[in-house]
Amino acid sequence: MLNVNKFLLTTILISLAFGQLLRFHFLNFLPSFYLHDLLLVIFLILNFPRLLHLPLNSPLYRKTFLFLVCLTLFNPNYLLTLRLSVYFLSFLLIFNLDLDRPFLLKVNYLIFFMIAFLGLLQYFFLPDLRLLANLGWDDHLNRLTFPYFDPNFTGIFLALGFFLFLPQSSWLAFLFLVPLAFTYSRSAWLSWFLVIATTSKALLRFVLVFLLFVLIFLPHRFGEGNNLLRTYSISARFKHDLTIVQTLVKQPFKGKLIPKYHLNYSLDLAGTANNSFLFLWQVGGLFSLLSFLYLLPELINSTKNKNIWKLIIIASFFNNLLFYPFLLAWVLLFISLNSRSPR
Repeated sequence: MLNVNKFLLTTILISLAFGQLLRFHFLNFLPSFYLHDLLLVIFLILNFPRLLHLPLNSPLYRKTFLFLVCLTLFNPNYLLTLRLSVYFLSFLLIFNLDLDRPFLLKVNYLIFFMIAFLGLLQYFFLPDLRLLANLGWDDHLNRLTFPYFDPNFTGIFLALGFFLFLPQSSWLAFLFLVPLAFTYSRSAWLSWFLVIATTSKALLRFVLVFLLFVLIFLPHRFGEGNNLLRTYSISARFKHDLTIVQTLVKQPFKGKLIPKYHLNYSLDLAGTANNSFLFLWQVGGLFSLLSFLYLLPELINSTKNKNIWKLIIIASFFNNLLFYPFLLAWVLLFISLNSRSPR
């Protein structure tokens, strides 16, 4: 079983690096799914006996189960509940498995180079993605979007690569800033900068010089996405989320059913909040949100590299990153592979 689990988890980690390229949709009446979704389900089935004996003497376990119970009771979007349950149960299970953790952590580091490589390939050889608008994607032009087909989400993964490698090698970490710049994602840049500003004063001067260099020398090619002064997307997101808040205040406890499925979130982007915490309140009700906020400090304290959570939380105020399938799966795997003794 050790070798089977090692193979499955290695494949899951590598599949995360390919993002939306490993998205499958067979029948119109069925929702889309990703390869890592299927592999995590297989992983849980193969290790089902251990699931029945998970210890509940840790706050991390108890609070995770509380969150899943609240989500099940108050979230009418059952496929979303199923996906999150698979992710979090896999997360708890990995803590208790005998695994080749050093090898899996090396694979975990490797996938960030794969993400950067795929992104740069797309930026230089396939910069015009406007044809993908016919398939429901945004019509990005002259921006690095692969492998997640979105510059904001890809940008956060590249920023994560920076903070993941920074404790080991500053030179490797700074390599991720080149593809990060080509995303033209202001939310990813700002989130990365705020983490630096609140963490390392020694790096702050270099970062300011780097940002000035980017603003002056970054190619200003054709396309609205290259316009760093654009304000339409900011105002549209703010108005959209404000409308959702006004609705939720009137009916705060029961989550809203969102029947239309979207390529990125498995939920319709136009009908859901951009802010992750607001999104959870919207789809899971107030108790799901409160139970997740109760769980979140345990997740943060279980992570050695706190900058990772700082980045994710800050960026989640701009985009629904906390519940983005690739990011949530990665961060939970990263936490569980780094420790066998949850709090």
